[in-house]
Parts: sequence; structure tokens; C-alpha cells
Amino acid sequence: MLIRSMEQLPCIAVDYLYYNKLVVPLLNIVLYNSTTQHGGGAQLYGEEPWWFYLLNLALNFNVALPLAIVSVPVRRRRAMMALGELALVCSSE
Repeated sequence: MLIRSMEQLPCIAVDYLYYNKLVVPLLNIVLYNSTTQHGGGAQLYGEEPWWFYLLNLALNFNVALPLAIVSVPVRRRRAMMALGELALVCSSE
């Protein structure tokens, strides 16, 4: 952690020379993304209800979504059959 802090010192010094104020880029990123005071916050990432994302998924993957939902039981059945065969092979030895 100390080495990482030492790496940031030249960057902060150069930024201070150009901006004539103390600028810490890592701190600015954290403050911008986590607080609304600096113009960022949750509104950057969306505040939609849970069903919006399901509807968006259905719209974007209109053919692939039903196929993916149907394929889940088929893949699970194949995996269970493979495990059953493996158990038979292991128990026969």
C-alpha cells in the first residue's frame, strides 16, 4: 500500500502543476461514482425496477431467450445421466 501511494505522488505533483490545485484522480473517481454531490451516483447506472431488466432481456434476445430457457432442463438431464453412468463405472470396479 505504501508503494502504491508513492507511485501516486508524481502524478499528483504533475496535476498540481497543471491545475494549480491539489488533484487526486483515484479519490475523484470514487467520489464521482459514489456520491450525487459531484454529479455522479446511482443515476449513472440506472434506477429501473427489476422487471425492466427481464423485459429488456426478452427484447434483446427474442429468439435466444426461449431457446436458452428450454435448453436448461435438457442440459440438466444430460448431466444427471452422465453422473449416473460415472457412478455405475466407479461402482463396478
